[in-house]
Amino acid sequence: MKPAATGLTPFVVPETARLEFDRKQLELVHARRGALQSAYATLEQNGVGFSRVDPEEVIQPPDLIGLARQIGGQVDVVEPTLEDYQDAHRRACLHEQPHPPDIKSDEMRDLIIWVMSLRLSRGSDGAVLVSRDVVHTHARGDTEAFQARLTRAHSPEDALECLEVQTPAGTLIQTVLASAWSQLRAEGLPLAKEPTLRAVADPVFVEGVAGLDTAECKVQIVADSGAVLTAMAVIKINPDGTETVRLADIRAGGDTLNDLEVNAPSPFRANQAGYTERLMAFRELLGEDQ
Repeated sequence: MKPAATGLTPFVVPETARLEFDRKQLELVHARRGALQSAYATLEQNGVGFSRVDPEEVIQPPDLIGLARQIGGQVDVVEPTLEDYQDAHRRACLHEQPHPPDIKSDEMRDLIIWVMSLRLSRGSDGAVLVSRDVVHTHARGDTEAFQARLTRAHSPEDALECLEVQTPAGTLIQTVLASAWSQLRAEGLPLAKEPTLRAVADPVFVEGVAGLDTAECKVQIVADSGAVLTAMAVIKINPDGTETVRLADIRAGGDTLNDLEVNAPSPFRANQAGYTERLMAFRELLGEDQ
């Protein structure tokens, strides 16, 4: 899990996940040590000379946090609070969200990580949870994750794409698209209940007399099926306080969808008063004569 903020932000490893990592590594270490002991026995049985090294000395379990810090990572280990345990316990017993209704296991471990992620995300400028567990990715968690500004990624590569949305350009695109989600869904775009903008690429902004005039970019949005929907987005800011959003080359789950165009209220308002001052400042920046 990685808080999504500007500057050098820490990677947060829940204590629950670290302990599970250590358990799995110890299993692998014991297996490797046993294999080395068996190799020693085979050499001895065949009279082959060798220099014996204690398997417990040569095969050591890795230190996850130490390895991350060795390559320059800023890593924090966070333990669950009593409130986290109590919240996860209630969710497990009642099968509350994000627990899928048809799953047999209570997945207490995953629920603890979930409530910790929500707490940390609410306490910072959002966060990205990297996990493939069904409890963390199920659609029942969409609303709660959206309200806590928690973005969910299936892999480190996905997480890096998600973090691009936190750039100034990505934040601006997210703002102008947010007003149109319901209209796009009404037109048949298979969006999740609380859509998540996963990635923004190649953004282009055009400034008009009254402020932002047009924005274009490639976007990745989470569909209602959990698949990633891609499209080319063109947003036109209209003088009447609305915006026209057009999505082209829409692809979702291997299917190509029809282009869509909707009108929605714009979060921006025309502001022509400062146009002359902005134009003069821009010309001065370019070194042009007034």
